[in-house]
Amino acid sequence: MNVIIPLFGAASAAAAAFVLAHRKLARHEMLEEQYNQIREAAARLWVTSKQPVTIIVLGFQNHGRSSFVNTIFRVLYKEEGPLIMRAETGPTKNTTTAQRVLRVKNKLMGLYPKYLMNLIDTPCLSASEDIDKGGIRSVLRGRGIEEKIAENDPWKQRKVRAGAECVILVMKAEDCHIGGPVWDRLPALVKILRAEGLQFVVVLTHRNEAQKASIDVGDLARRVAVRAGTDFVHCIENYAVDHHDGKNSLNVTNNFDTHNQTLGIVRQCFEYVRQHRQAKRKIISKRHGGEDDQLSCDSSASD
Repeated sequence: MNVIIPLFGAASAAAAAFVLAHRKLARHEMLEEQYNQIREAAARLWVTSKQPVTIIVLGFQNHGRSSFVNTIFRVLYKEEGPLIMRAETGPTKNTTTAQRVLRVKNKLMGLYPKYLMNLIDTPCLSASEDIDKGGIRSVLRGRGIEEKIAENDPWKQRKVRAGAECVILVMKAEDCHIGGPVWDRLPALVKILRAEGLQFVVVLTHRNEAQKASIDVGDLARRVAVRAGTDFVHCIENYAVDHHDGKNSLNVTNNFDTHNQTLGIVRQCFEYVRQHRQAKRKIISKRHGGEDDQLSCDSSASD
């Protein structure tokens, strides 16, 4: 009996280790499949337009907008260890004072395209004031945007135009309660995006805080989806600097759920960009066709 118990314990440990290893492998394969889908989508878009994808990130103050930009970089670059800050973040103040283009280098494919996408980090929206329709339209159309490119040299900045092809709308999950200022302003914001012909993905951040506050994040996501009129609402925990007790810790442990949802968001954005470019091509083709028909009519009349 004294021999059987240790053997039984060893067998249980081996079985548990096997289950954990299998689970880890399955998760790795799930992430790689999403990476592959993004590679394929990026390749198709590059072949048809030779232009990187342009995605604008909108959000309210202290809702995790810039942290989500940093999360996208970390996930697409497959980084581990300390968090590298591409977009400036802060616990209480608006650290992004101008629209900035942060170019995501293509580290998933071959030499082309050089950049996978342009991420535009924007100044925060105000939850206490009415939506600035003109200001948001200017941002969406790429007016007065500064480009911020990370190379071997120090940060370089220059004025560029980069109109949005898709929008990621970032909101703090705990602040999306019915009757709150964010909830009240959401329809007006969505109306502006729709009027500009843009599709969007909603990202609810600070998931852990919401769960600690006994918020059912699944039910919240469904309610926000109905309010925003979209099927794509994700509730995630960003990779972010820990400001607890005034200490800014850059040490971050990668999380499967954050990686998986971030890749899903990027993949959906690429699909929206494909649809956006296809719609633009149809409009341009229709205009040219109309001009051709008009020229034909004029020629017939002159004859």
